[in-house]
Amino acid sequence: MDEHIDWEAWCGSYVAVRRAALAGRKPDSTFDPPASVARRVAQATGEDARWLEEALTDPERKWFSALPRPPEPGAVPSRTPPIAPARTF
Repeated sequence: MDEHIDWEAWCGSYVAVRRAALAGRKPDSTFDPPASVARRVAQATGEDARWLEEALTDPERKWFSALPRPPEPGAVPSRTPPIAPARTF
């Protein structure tokens, strides 16, 4: 049986760190999930996949579901992905 992952708890931790960083404050805690959480994302059960998919539709949880590292304090979020430089041949 797979170990239960409390996605809501991990998401709440991530959102708190992300909010503080985007506000330019040092977060009260860190977001450093164990390797088992990252492995579980890569090998999600049906229940995990449903939670992660639903989270993608939520304005805050979607950032956790995509699992980037929280931004550094004071970082300005970009709404536009960077454009790759043109390649010359």
